[in-house]
Amino acid sequence: MRRLEVYLRVALVVTSLVTAANVVYGVVRHHQESPRVGDLAFAAFHAFSLTLLPALVVAAVAAALVAALARLPFVGGIGELLRAPMFQPNPALLSRAHAFVLTLAGFGVVAQRIGLHFATRYHDAFLSSAALAACLVALAAALPVVRALLSRLLGAIFEKLRFLAVPFVFFVLCVGLVAGAIAALAIASPSLFTAYHPADLAFGPATFAAFVVVAWLYERRPRRLTTWGTPAIVALSIVCLLVSALTYANRYRHRIWVEERFVLVKRLYRAAAVITDRDGDGYSALFGGQDCDDRNPEIHPGALDVPGDGIDADCFGGDGGPEIFELSRGHFAPSPLGSVRPNILLITVDALRPDHLGCFGYEQETSPNIDALCKDSVRFHEATAQSSRSIRSIPSMFTGFAPSQIAYGDEYLFPSLLPENVLLAEILAPYYQTAAVLGTDYFTRFSGLDQGFQRFIQDHVYIPPRGRVTERAMDELRRLRMIDRPYFLWAYFFNVHEPYLQDGLPSRFGEGRMADYDEEIALVDVEIQRLLEFERSLDFRRPTVIILHSDHGEAFWEHGHIGHSHNVHREEIRSTLLVHVPGVEPRDVHVPVPLSDLMPTIANLANVPLSHDVPARSLVPLLTEEPGPEFVDRPIFSEVLPDGHYPWDEKMIQRGTQKLIYDPRSGRVQLFDHATDPFEHDDLSDDHPELVEELLGMLRSWIATTHRPEQRDELVIQQNRLDALPEEMTHPLDVTFGGFLRVVGFDLNKTRFRRGDQIELDFYYEVLGETSKDLFFYVEVRDLEGRELRHDFHARHYPMNGRYRTNRFRKGELLRDPIRLPIPRNLRAPGTVVLSLTVADGRHVVRFSGAKGSGTTLELARIELK
Repeated sequence: MRRLEVYLRVALVVTSLVTAANVVYGVVRHHQESPRVGDLAFAAFHAFSLTLLPALVVAAVAAALVAALARLPFVGGIGELLRAPMFQPNPALLSRAHAFVLTLAGFGVVAQRIGLHFATRYHDAFLSSAALAACLVALAAALPVVRALLSRLLGAIFEKLRFLAVPFVFFVLCVGLVAGAIAALAIASPSLFTAYHPADLAFGPATFAAFVVVAWLYERRPRRLTTWGTPAIVALSIVCLLVSALTYANRYRHRIWVEERFVLVKRLYRAAAVITDRDGDGYSALFGGQDCDDRNPEIHPGALDVPGDGIDADCFGGDGGPEIFELSRGHFAPSPLGSVRPNILLITVDALRPDHLGCFGYEQETSPNIDALCKDSVRFHEATAQSSRSIRSIPSMFTGFAPSQIAYGDEYLFPSLLPENVLLAEILAPYYQTAAVLGTDYFTRFSGLDQGFQRFIQDHVYIPPRGRVTERAMDELRRLRMIDRPYFLWAYFFNVHEPYLQDGLPSRFGEGRMADYDEEIALVDVEIQRLLEFERSLDFRRPTVIILHSDHGEAFWEHGHIGHSHNVHREEIRSTLLVHVPGVEPRDVHVPVPLSDLMPTIANLANVPLSHDVPARSLVPLLTEEPGPEFVDRPIFSEVLPDGHYPWDEKMIQRGTQKLIYDPRSGRVQLFDHATDPFEHDDLSDDHPELVEELLGMLRSWIATTHRPEQRDELVIQQNRLDALPEEMTHPLDVTFGGFLRVVGFDLNKTRFRRGDQIELDFYYEVLGETSKDLFFYVEVRDLEGRELRHDFHARHYPMNGRYRTNRFRKGELLRDPIRLPIPRNLRAPGTVVLSLTVADGRHVVRFSGAKGSGTTLELARIELK
């Protein structure tokens, strides 16, 4: 009983320490944000409240476990070691302790090598696992002998070198072994520390170590325990949790810390939100879930609110929602070139941030040639991509619509553009020679982007030699010079996209990711100059409009991410946009504009009318005039849509310098003012509640009135939530993952495929129990030797393309999880390939058991690829 009381007190102390460590870590890692003390205090209270009760439960379990194991000899020895003076020699005790740790470390190293051997050398899964099990059993049987021999050897050594036989040296050894293991992991898997910050990985082990140290200190200084201490601690945890649940939604700013930046706490928050969701609709009335009727699963913030039914289904703004944007034929203005149809050269540089160019104020000399073009162009300082992912941003730019308004296919990860979309090249094609040269094979996975292009040339590799797209674009210009029609040429440069400098070139700007990124900009700068000089040398008989832009930005840990496709913060969606029109004076435009405006802008400059209404508007007036209220007061929208592998769902509205970011699933908002905070580090949401309400109302109305059905989570879930499972499936499985998810089986459209075909998989799940785990499903396509065919040919996904995560599943649900996986046309078809399924929770693989046996990777089917 005394151990339980001690451990509960230790849990209280460690919870306080972990809360303080989370705050310090969050502030240090996000030092550029200068958080307010009040926000941190509020966040710390909620972090403490969410952590304390689970910590007490873990402490109680630990006390019971230690009591049960205390009778084992080696456990008793550990207790004796912890109570021993830190610098007093004890050869007998320390020889046993060192032998135990070294034997355990040796077992880990040998087991890893054996596992790697059997995983990479043997093709039969059953024989491999059986041989591995036999080796591990034999290795475990040898452990006592090895430990005894080591103990005798070390005992003899410590008798002669008694200064080594002290507990302090032993603890240093343990720390060194752990540090060595982490270093080995970093060397073997450097990508792990790209996906996860090292401090995030260290937080769990550090918390455990803190518990052990505090418990050890408490045991070394025994004191009388009061009888009221344990009930008081339990009562404190319950009261704090209740207060947190009821007040969590009262403010916004603390939420980003609790839900994103406090390492352990964010998982506890998600678990609390799931547990308190009474009606199972994925939204709780507590912990900021904002469910206005937690007894009706049809009413919640993510529901579709049908106007006129008298029900406020989405818990916002009453029944229905107002229209907040207008459709038009692009709001054309007189072209500065008159009635002439100019040539149009559209240059896209993937992931090019304007603040890394000299003409936008960058200190490094990355872009002398682009800067020269910049001086002779209209410079848009606040161009905004409609998404931070290329397959959403570029179609938006070519259609004039937001990503959620575009008709996409249902393919996994790279959904096709459906023919019902009208792209810019289709509008220009009756009047122009249209051609595209893409310096990557990225879009070969993505059909429909070539609509309207008479020639659409793509590379056959992901990142080709830098000059190849330039040479091919020059070849196209030679061809177009021979045709007596204006041309529209799209040249797409991909090399600024990560991975940077994969050919091993050094960066002239130093070391690190950003230095490599800058070097890629400098290299593409040379290629763009080559292309522009060649175009001028051909002496076309009509003027050429040159538009240089990027499809989105690039993050370097500004808001916890690197790369792009994660969120709608400024570093990921602010884009480069330069428009050079012969005869138009260079000028700076500081009013925010969306990249989707390029579609009507180019059509306007080409004097080609639009055949349909779009929400985008021409930027031609801004080429020569100061922006009027139709630009200054105009709301701009951007979004990140879930598509299986990337599960994020985030919306943004910007009006002038005011920008609001909204997470539809959690209800969290952030408010920034670019006039005083261009890097979005000072969240003003709690300071201006009226402005938040106004902008959020506009944003939610836009969502309610414009989004296509397939872009609404709830409609997708409704379509795939079944009343009964199919009576027949092509591949019944009946296996259970983790005891709470039964994979009943799946349908496969066929077993023989050709390149260009589509693999259609429909998984069927029965939810046996609820979980706070956010499981990821690895559907792999590999050859018979276990090798992946291509790095991007797989169906790794969150269920329902990321729209219904397992931490929202409800017991008793019957679900369909559809996957449409296109087979790349340039795939090297190996013949027979294996489809397999692995389910994981972060870095932890979930085991399965059932009719197909048990294990971690389940073979689904073998198919033929030709």
